[in-house]
Amino acid sequence: MSERQVFIVGTGRTGSTVLRNILGEHSKIFSYPKELRFFTDCDGLFNLIRYLTDQWNPFNASLAIHRFRSLLLDELWSEATYERVKSEVFARTTGGTPRRYAGIDMSEIIPRSFCRETLDDFLGELATARPGSWYGSPPYQRHPTMYVTKPRSRDELYSKSGEFVDTLLSYPLEEGRDKCWCDDTPINIMNAEGIIRMFEEPRLIHLYRDPRDVVASYMDERQMWAPNDPETAATWVLEIMRKWWEQRDRIPDLSFREVKYEELVRQQRVHMQKIADFLDLNAEDSLTSIELKETSIGRHQQEMNDKTRSNVESIVRPILDEYGYE
Repeated sequence: MSERQVFIVGTGRTGSTVLRNILGEHSKIFSYPKELRFFTDCDGLFNLIRYLTDQWNPFNASLAIHRFRSLLLDELWSEATYERVKSEVFARTTGGTPRRYAGIDMSEIIPRSFCRETLDDFLGELATARPGSWYGSPPYQRHPTMYVTKPRSRDELYSKSGEFVDTLLSYPLEEGRDKCWCDDTPINIMNAEGIIRMFEEPRLIHLYRDPRDVVASYMDERQMWAPNDPETAATWVLEIMRKWWEQRDRIPDLSFREVKYEELVRQQRVHMQKIADFLDLNAEDSLTSIELKETSIGRHQQEMNDKTRSNVESIVRPILDEYGYE
């Protein structure tokens, strides 16, 4: 088990990947090379928690367990070589979307057998599996299964979920070396408060950036996961930030830090020292081995015309004011 769990969150396009890579250079941190996704995505852990607590009903709870199990074992830890090949061929020949979570193969880091064992232990504490099906059961099951559950409290589910996650994600930590694991799934910001409640020593880093530059990055036609239209993108960014602000005051100060991307870039050594202090780690020289560059700061000035910039600024004004951007 880890001593500390590190989460880098934000709106996306704020530098979370490069910060993850920098932290991964530290001798006491194992940084996962891909976004883990299974906390906040549809069919993920928070969906499971929701249907086993305040939105419990026996059928939806059973389906939520099926879907969470499938997300991990059939997609993130998939062993279906045929599906991978089919997905790659389809994407190349049609230009369409590949299978879900293509490019993420967690079994390269954590054996699928260990994931299955840990998952079975976790779900076994929450439900009893029995033969059965209902109208909404997953299709084409040779041995259809229903999970019999009862409603649980959020506190209980957070505790059990945190133990499951830490057991699973601590697998690659080297005994006597690594103390922390790090995930940089930005959209986990939507469930920041719940993540903090799962663990005893979590550390959440909210990496934020001038929202106009975030929107300019969204406007890049090569990215497919967010709106390209600047006004729509600005609204997207604002609503994510509002969700964060709703939670922020309920999170203990010792559990989170907000880091300004521009200050991190311009004073990397100073701010990496502060981040290391926040994580209760020594500030090794490795934390400056990846040099940050200022080229991406202020990109909206070159990539937006005056009218577009004015429209975007009017939408993201609450963010500009909150974080002191002019």
